[in-house]
Amino acid sequence: MKTKTTKNNGSTIFLTSDAISSVQYDRATKNFRVTFNYGGTYQYEDISESTVGRLLGSESVGATFNTLFSKRQAKKVR
Repeated sequence: MKTKTTKNNGSTIFLTSDAISSVQYDRATKNFRVTFNYGGTYQYEDISESTVGRLLGSESVGATFNTLFSKRQAKKVR
């Protein structure tokens, strides 16, 4: 499924994806938050803007997320 940005309210980008509901990226701190459709929200630190761009520009956000983030440490925030 091609992922589409459905709404951007400034800091949160809502996605149409089988796996991911929304993402947030803070350029100043390089913190990246992902909210999954099942409800969990995780924060990743020291994420480059280009990595976020690769994720959002991919054909499958879920598959690309797994490739880019599966080996990174995350903190569950919700």
